[in-house]
Amino acid sequence: MDKIKIYAHRCAMLDGPENNISTAIMALARGADGFECDILLTKDGHPVAAHDDNLSRISNGHITKKISEMKLEDAIKISLPGGVKINHLRDFLAVAEGSAEKIIFIEIKKINSSNRLIEAVLKEIKAHPSANVIIISFDENILMNFFVKNPNLRVKIGFIIGKISQLMNLEQFLINYDCVLMGWDSERFWTKMLFKIAFNCLAVKKQLKNLDLDRIYTGIASNKKDLEWFKKRGFTKIFSDTMAVIS
Repeated sequence: MDKIKIYAHRCAMLDGPENNISTAIMALARGADGFECDILLTKDGHPVAAHDDNLSRISNGHITKKISEMKLEDAIKISLPGGVKINHLRDFLAVAEGSAEKIIFIEIKKINSSNRLIEAVLKEIKAHPSANVIIISFDENILMNFFVKNPNLRVKIGFIIGKISQLMNLEQFLINYDCVLMGWDSERFWTKMLFKIAFNCLAVKKQLKNLDLDRIYTGIASNKKDLEWFKKRGFTKIFSDTMAVIS
């Protein structure tokens, strides 16, 4: 089996502030082969790292402002618990550019201004040409628009499986995209059970026998037991919320 590669989901959200540059740097220092960050757009068109538009969840309810309603200068001034700051996409790309063998997965979130977000992300990627980038999304329209806007850009595109029924079409997704990401959501425990049931379906197993597993990324392995589950099934590229799975 090829060497197992571990990628930090939301920059390794169990090890530090999620979608934060300091957590991403720490994950790389601990052996991560890359990291993933979610990107949203500020009111004045800047791409910043955040999973939710509303900051309530990551501020323990103390801040209810929305990133889409703030200008960049206001967003980066906000102090989240522990003094954590919101980071611009360029901060992550600069780190990735300094470690070309590491991959930065940029998840483009589905928002009302997705086209503006795509353009903003493209601008930053072009400014960091040596960063090893994979653009990912649950939304096929976003991925198609990203490609249409710049077909000559040497950036890989990956589709995130968001529905159990989509597991039946893995072969087609791998025809359409450079890679596929699949697995369960570590914050919604029932998705693990559903994924494992679907994975054991004969149709899914039959597909996987004929597919290039090197183009399939799995997760989320929040502990070593989860990691072993993926490894035993031949997967070598695995997302995790913590780099503790490496040690």
